[in-house]
Amino acid sequence: MKKRRNKFLDIRVQFFFISMAGFIGVALLAALAAWGLEHLGVNVPMFVWLLIFTLLLGSATAAGFSIAFFAPISRLSRAMKEVAGGNFRVHVETKSVFRDIRDSFDSFNLMVSELNATETLQTDFISNVSHEFKTPISAIEGYASLLQEHQQSPEEQAEYIDKILFNTRRLSALAGNILLLSKLDSQSIHPQRSRFRLDEQVRQCILALERKWTEKDVDFDVDLDSVDFTGYEGLLQHVWMNLIDNAVKFGPRGGLIRMRLIEENGSVLFTIDNEGKSIPDEDKSRIFNKFYQGDSSHESEGNGLGLALVRKIVAIHGGEVWVEDPVNPGRIIVFEDNDQQSQWFGDACWQNYYVGIDGGGDNIQYAASAGYTDDSGIGITTGYSRFTFHGNTTFQVTRRLRASTTFDYSQIEQQTFESAPLSLRNSVIRGLSVPNTHRDWYGEEAGEELAGTPALGTNNTTIPAAYYAYYYHNAGSTIKRSTATINLDWEVFDGLRLVGQFTNYNRHTRSYFYVEDNPTTGSNIRPMKEGFSETNRMDFQAYADYKGTFGNGHRLGAVAGYEYMLDKLNSFDVRVQGAVSDKLPVLDAGTSNIANYPKSTRTRECLISYFGRVNYDYGGRYLLAATMRIDGSSKFAAGHRWGYFPAASAGWVVSKEGFWPQNSAVSMLKARVSYGLTGNNGIGLYDTYGSYNSLYTYNGNATTTTNTMPNNGLIWEKTLQFNAGIDLGLLDNRITLALDYYNKETRDLLFDVSLPNTTGYNSVSTNLGRVRFYGTELSLSSVNIDRKGFSWRTDFTYSYNMNRVLELPDNGNPRNRINGISVGDGSQFGGIAEGERMGRIFGYVAERIIETQEEADAARYDTQSRGYRRSDRRQIAGRKDIGDYEWKDRPGSTRMDGRQIINAEDQFLLGYALPHSTGGIGNTFRYRNWTLNVYMDYALGHSVRNDMQMRYFQSTMGNCNYNLVNEVKKCWSQPGDDTRYARFTANDTDWGNRNYGRTSDIFVEKADYLCLRDVSLSWSLPKAWLRKLHISDVTLTVSGNTLCYWTAVHGVSPEAATTGGLYTASSTYDTGFSPYPPTRKVLFTAKLTF
Repeated sequence: MKKRRNKFLDIRVQFFFISMAGFIGVALLAALAAWGLEHLGVNVPMFVWLLIFTLLLGSATAAGFSIAFFAPISRLSRAMKEVAGGNFRVHVETKSVFRDIRDSFDSFNLMVSELNATETLQTDFISNVSHEFKTPISAIEGYASLLQEHQQSPEEQAEYIDKILFNTRRLSALAGNILLLSKLDSQSIHPQRSRFRLDEQVRQCILALERKWTEKDVDFDVDLDSVDFTGYEGLLQHVWMNLIDNAVKFGPRGGLIRMRLIEENGSVLFTIDNEGKSIPDEDKSRIFNKFYQGDSSHESEGNGLGLALVRKIVAIHGGEVWVEDPVNPGRIIVFEDNDQQSQWFGDACWQNYYVGIDGGGDNIQYAASAGYTDDSGIGITTGYSRFTFHGNTTFQVTRRLRASTTFDYSQIEQQTFESAPLSLRNSVIRGLSVPNTHRDWYGEEAGEELAGTPALGTNNTTIPAAYYAYYYHNAGSTIKRSTATINLDWEVFDGLRLVGQFTNYNRHTRSYFYVEDNPTTGSNIRPMKEGFSETNRMDFQAYADYKGTFGNGHRLGAVAGYEYMLDKLNSFDVRVQGAVSDKLPVLDAGTSNIANYPKSTRTRECLISYFGRVNYDYGGRYLLAATMRIDGSSKFAAGHRWGYFPAASAGWVVSKEGFWPQNSAVSMLKARVSYGLTGNNGIGLYDTYGSYNSLYTYNGNATTTTNTMPNNGLIWEKTLQFNAGIDLGLLDNRITLALDYYNKETRDLLFDVSLPNTTGYNSVSTNLGRVRFYGTELSLSSVNIDRKGFSWRTDFTYSYNMNRVLELPDNGNPRNRINGISVGDGSQFGGIAEGERMGRIFGYVAERIIETQEEADAARYDTQSRGYRRSDRRQIAGRKDIGDYEWKDRPGSTRMDGRQIINAEDQFLLGYALPHSTGGIGNTFRYRNWTLNVYMDYALGHSVRNDMQMRYFQSTMGNCNYNLVNEVKKCWSQPGDDTRYARFTANDTDWGNRNYGRTSDIFVEKADYLCLRDVSLSWSLPKAWLRKLHISDVTLTVSGNTLCYWTAVHGVSPEAATTGGLYTASSTYDTGFSPYPPTRKVLFTAKLTF
């Protein structure tokens, strides 16, 4: 076990120092007061009063320390009283810096958990005892009643008497076992230790059970060392009797029982096995529990206490009892209960503090604020802390010249998930699949090197939470941002302003990770990283702004300006390995660089813009605007750098016309229309020019190889957008409505096109095709009630969004389809094609579940099925078994020998990656000083390819165990089952018929949802209470965020980002998918304004 330096002092030492600090503080205050008063000539009575004051102040300080110190102990005391009252579900948490207090809390929680488990066990015990006694008593009563009727033959009477005697013996054995277990549990049994021959005792037990094993014609293979043993002879006899009896009971007729007794190095090992059926995995961890019987066919022959007695008696002798893995003989199966989900995710404390100040006079105004946020994170690597500062000052230099400065600073310390040695899939996603019975920590039997260290999960690629926390916890980053802005605003004359602004933005990021020595990193022993990047952005803006009024109600505004932006990035990343000790997590300790490191980057990017805008307004009725923007980007080659983006809009406030009736029914009506062009330069810095790298060596010499394929013809991506809408006000604007229609057409899309391997490149950036986005947006607000200090307001929004591919590069396919699937009749589907919507999800459709052998024999040949059948235990590719899915055949798909078959052509449209409708509804209630806000949002029309959920039905990670979800219990098991899930097969992908190894309508789940997004309740203290304290406002708020979802999606958020390039659908099991759930927050806020 690795030991770490204890960073926390003993609680008694800490209390001593705190107490001493309090006394020293009081003494210092008194001494300073005395020294000052002597020099000031203050008389003694005043000194006495001041001394009392200093003592009180010191006492208050000490009291404050005591409150902070003993508050957790008080909470622990209250929790203990609850436990004393019978509440065993109490759980307490603390973030005290005192280790002993934290240990006390952990011990208390463990104790309560054990008490709760004990209470549950006692309840179950009583229930099971009642059942076990009731069964034989009922049998005895029944047969005795039959004997009283005097109508049986002598043979029947003898049979009934035998039954009564059998159940009487069973009842006697049950009572004896319960009494013995009770005495062992209470330690009220005190047998005398004696020295005896252990091998002879085992042989005597075999002979004692001779009648049972001769009836089943069981043979024995016995090899017992001669062992002299000191122990409780009478108790150990129960062990051998129970184990041999079970081996006979659960073995086949004519079978063989093997027994071995070996003495080695002062220890004794006894093994016994038979030729019976293997114990199911789900039973192995429970066979030593009281009253548990895995095989119900032998229920009448036992009471489920035998193995519980065995474990208890062996434990009394300082030993262990276990089940060996039949697949890997000699390998011990150790069962634990480690909930992986609670280790990856849990509740967290989120804190936010903010303080601000502002003031000034006629010529100078200032404002400053600071904030601090600390979030411990709901999951591993999600915690962070953030400090922010903002300050600005405005100077009125002259009547027409104003200068202002702004400074912003933030620093973020955050945990990170370093993807170099890991991936989210191999750690969190697969980590959640690790069964609770997985052993998180190696014991002494694993050897000195591994003892006390965490174990890898299934398939030796899965990272359990304990493994991650132990080896990979040293990963994080520090991000520092600073922005300084200088602004000059000169009013040349009334209506004309000249504004110049310079901004300097800097971002410094330091990232690091250090992986402690472990046997799974292979040649990368103790890999570590130190990375640094610096981004500097200089931005200069200058513009003229004119606003003028002329004539009768004519208003004109114009803006013309220039912007220059330069980004510079410098970074390096150094990674080494091979340090000899975990105590040297520094680059110097590494013995070699990790492949392809170190690396560095030095880039520059420039964007120059000219912009202008003209606004015209006549009487607030007619509104016209025109804008022009010219942008030049260094990302594009000469001749393609400049993009020209004009736009125009018009509005008409109809309700201000003279002909509009003056009534409150329709109090406002406005029509709007706009048309314009925007641009996008979202490509890499070298997608136009190409790039090289020097990561590789040849024959020990440095090399330069191509990296990015150049395309000097790249141009700006352009979007042409048309908008039209109306604004409507009803009933003096108590009801307002805004309705918009938009139509966007994006041309020359910037897109990565895959290239064949023969080119030497993976892909190339290019401009291709046209895509249309269109839809409507509705916003409705109403003031439902507003009287007598109470108001109720409702806001509702709805957006409908749709897309269509208009044009793709000519590739010879129908509709120029990309990444589609060809069908046997020559048609195509899937991928991206002209005239079709993007983000479509295709997969197989389950027609039905096969329920009879006749249906299985007649099922379509399935190219993905391994053809395993339980009836003959053979795999014949393509065939089906009872309980499998029969997949739907696509018309026109390929046939085999004239018969329908199931292959990749037989897929259908299952859903879309993006919702077609989104929106929300909010209600705000106000009553005097109280405010209640409730907001819900929704999304409709999209689906999630939930492969992560499907993996739990596949139950596979190589040949290893896999966690299951409750939905697995709904799998088909017999004809007539009303379920959508086919039969469950352990390792369905490798050993089953791939019912769950493909994208299908079973796990492409409708992701429509309704979310209770925000609820907040605020109370503003009455002004009269605050006036004497010189506080202008105090508002107390309790709020909740993302409180609840109503959705059909299992296991992940319905808002899971499962879209790729051009809105193609991806999966919740993809390497980069983030399985972290949405954070449900409950916040308590206090806002004070002075």
